[in-house]
Amino acid sequence: MKRLTRTELMEEAAKVFDQYPDVEKVIAVTDGNIFLPEAEGHANYHARVNGHTIMIISRAEVIQFSNLPAENNPVSNLEDSNPNPVPKKNPDVQTRVKKQKESEKSAKTGNRLIDTQNHIEL
Repeated sequence: MKRLTRTELMEEAAKVFDQYPDVEKVIAVTDGNIFLPEAEGHANYHARVNGHTIMIISRAEVIQFSNLPAENNPVSNLEDSNPNPVPKKNPDVQTRVKKQKESEKSAKTGNRLIDTQNHIEL
């Protein structure tokens, strides 16, 4: 079970910051997995069950760590050069998925409506 150093984790974090320009910190597990802040619980669980530890790495640390000139720094100009922007959610797709889930739920309940909030069959 290889453990990465903080330097190696900083290099991996730079790749994540390149993909996610709005993220200011990441959770790095010493096995090399990098988690976004909203998945901190997953990072803690992953580290615990695999015998690793976590490190919080900020974008500022990565920029400071890098000895590259600004034009070669992978995290310095993210607003201008993000090759893979995160796609925005499509409301039409979300509506279609919601209707599909409702249809599946209806099929499971024998086409009768169930008020799940009050646990009453209608």
